[in-house]
Amino acid sequence: MEIKVKVKNGKVYTELKSGEEAFITFRELEERKVIIVTTTYVPVNYRGKGIAAKLSEKLVEFAEKKTIR
Repeated sequence: MEIKVKVKNGKVYTELKSGEEAFITFRELEERKVIIVTTTYVPVNYRGKGIAAKLSEKLVEFAEKKTIR
């Protein structure tokens, strides 16, 4: 399954074919150079397909670009 993952306003997300959204929400603590994940959600019908892993990979990529852990 090919998915396009986007990062915007404290959210890593993808729009699924059903019109639903899978996402990770996070906060950045700039002074400590840390990202805190607050929510991870994948709709029931899409679970077990590696979508959360793809979202997580994008979040790590985002953090590395900003030199955040």
